[in-house]
Amino acid sequence: MTEEDGTTSGHEPNPGSPIPYFLEVLLKLRSLAVSLRGVSDVTAGPKHLAATFQSARHTPIEIPLPLEVDPASLKKIRHDSGVDAQLTLRYAARIPETPKERLMDVEPLRGLSQVECHQCHNPLLLPGSGESNDSSASGPRFSRAVEMPSEYWHELTDCWACHKEDYSQMPGQKGGVVLAVKGTLLVAKSYVVLHPDDVDLTTAVRVEIGEREKGILRVGRTAPAYCTHCSHDIGEVQLDQIPDAGTDIRPYIHGVKLYKYWTDLVVPSPALKDVVGKRGSEGEQRIHAHFATYFVEEVLESTGAHAAFRFAVYEKGGERPRILLWVLNPDVLITTTIHPSTDDITSVLAAASQETIEAASAVIVERLAREPRGFVPALKVMYMDCRAETAAITSTMTQWASDPQVEPITLHATLCEEVLASLKLSSGYGGGKKMGGFEVGFLCRG
Repeated sequence: MTEEDGTTSGHEPNPGSPIPYFLEVLLKLRSLAVSLRGVSDVTAGPKHLAATFQSARHTPIEIPLPLEVDPASLKKIRHDSGVDAQLTLRYAARIPETPKERLMDVEPLRGLSQVECHQCHNPLLLPGSGESNDSSASGPRFSRAVEMPSEYWHELTDCWACHKEDYSQMPGQKGGVVLAVKGTLLVAKSYVVLHPDDVDLTTAVRVEIGEREKGILRVGRTAPAYCTHCSHDIGEVQLDQIPDAGTDIRPYIHGVKLYKYWTDLVVPSPALKDVVGKRGSEGEQRIHAHFATYFVEEVLESTGAHAAFRFAVYEKGGERPRILLWVLNPDVLITTTIHPSTDDITSVLAAASQETIEAASAVIVERLAREPRGFVPALKVMYMDCRAETAAITSTMTQWASDPQVEPITLHATLCEEVLASLKLSSGYGGGKKMGGFEVGFLCRG
């Protein structure tokens, strides 16, 4: 990988150029790991590293460390492209507090005025829906914005409760599905849920169910929803009962789930201070982020609910896993001076579409570049691209398929590609390390 600062992997940096390095703080292990490129050796002080070079034209350079370390714990491995070093933190550290206004949170959405298709900006809410009766109003549409519980709240009820009760009859839910309420915005990490009376299901949102599929739908089942204008995916509808063949399914819809990564959420500008993924005109902003940002949170939620650390990611309708994902550490902080060039990114993702390249660059490269001196919380993983049908990949897939501790995840094909592209870009920062046939990478948290 060639960086835009004039440094080439395996070569010393130009005098005056910053040393390309990738630094990870492994909080639970109280460990700091750093990969330095273009240096021949490294020594450590409590709050800095000193990098040395083979060439006489370079003087040793000190690299300040963000946390205090024990110099005596220094372990290092020299290789052709530089030095990898590992040290023990002197004190325990925690992930820094993040601003409340995050992409995942309910707070920035309390003033939501519209939801638009991200592809064509077609408005999806009915004029005057929610608390506003003025069809031209751009103010809040909803009387309340409520944060939804974990996806796994229903199956964890037995763990929370200290008494016996039939929780299947709890009000506000049906079969574990939280029911939409007219005039109320339900906010989950990666989607919002709206009542069908607040959504334009006639001219803006199209729901398609084949005649053969109607007879097998059950309570809690869903059907895909598309933008009527451009036919792009925007979410899904929740069906309350079995639609009979040949009937209009709209009366059976009890909730509309719109995914944040396929839509733009329009809110007033004051609600968005430090939220990334914002854009818009004067007086309003549109919140949008690519799928990989939300995927991390979904993996973490599953890890917390099921103690699952291994995942088989399938494309929708596919029988063979697309990605095998193994969570190594959910609490990692990352900082780097490496800035891949556009050519580097295109080379790594040569087989990807332009849309996928832009999405992966946004969630990895641009995110790290925005905080060159700060920490980015991340999820450290190992992953395997299962496209190639080699004996080693097939053997690993077979082992994972028969293991009940491996959690399956099913994604739209384009979302699978985005996650894989993001992982591939992340691998380059750490020098492309591999472990047991898996590549080592990370995904930035929101």
